[in-house]
Amino acid sequence: MQVFFYAPDGVGERLQEAVEDLFPETQVYRAIKDLSKRFRHPLDNPTIAVLVARTTEDLGGILSIGDLLHDVRVLLVLPDMGSETVAKGHSLHPRFLSHIEGDLTEVAAVLEKMLKVSRPTSREEENRKR
Repeated sequence: MQVFFYAPDGVGERLQEAVEDLFPETQVYRAIKDLSKRFRHPLDNPTIAVLVARTTEDLGGILSIGDLLHDVRVLLVLPDMGSETVAKGHSLHPRFLSHIEGDLTEVAAVLEKMLKVSRPTSREEENRKR
């Protein structure tokens, strides 16, 4: 399992801390080009990405790598909840959608639930070792 966190510099520090508390091996990216480069390499299954857009330009950057996110479980934080912005956000087929001024603890709670569901039980781990 892999968890990625993307947010431009100066945005989402508290959410990043919450994500890293839940999954300490989180890979953090501050530039969309770096995130894009990473998504062009093999990914674990499942892969979860928490993506934060402070502005519509940030959202445009995320949308530009949408073709790389098909097999990724996306939690998306939008810059606003305007109908056009939400429609663009939905084009990424996120598992959860929020906005920058919203309650970001909800994003962390959804991630926590996703992690619990995705982590193998001890019995499954034993079977894999055999």
